Amino acid sequence: MDPGGPGHDHCGIGCTQLVTDTLAALSAHGTRRFVIVNPAIDNISFLCEAARETTLSVPEARVMIVNWWDVVGEDFRNTLARDTGVARTEDHRAGTVESSLVMHIAPEATHPERSAQTEHRGNVGYTAAGRWRNAAG
Repeated sequence: MDPGGPGHDHCGIGCTQLVTDTLAALSAHGTRRFVIVNPAIDNISFLCEAARETTLSVPEARVMIVNWWDVVGEDFRNTLARDTGVARTEDHRAGTVESSLVMHIAPEATHPERSAQTEHRGNVGYTAAGRWRNAAG
């Protein structure tokens, strides 16, 4: 999902509003602690603004923003670069990582059968079903 709209490479002002509205709706139901996992380096300022707006309107709310690349560690990022052919300088988007994490944490929330798309990077392919395979076979 690109809340910034078609053709946007980053979250954008639309994302700030989307995240702010989501946090406000959750706050209206009593939620006060939030963790936002940032999938792309370009989103940081927008997510910080959403967190600021939320804590101004709900002073008892606490919002933590976690960057995916700060959590997974260097070994993982090096392995990801090696296995996918995506250079470390280009791995600031969590596409493959996000998909894999959701498939691991909440497989019932994923629907790989809805997509036949396969993404090829380097000598491996990543299928919508979350399986690595040799791109040749």
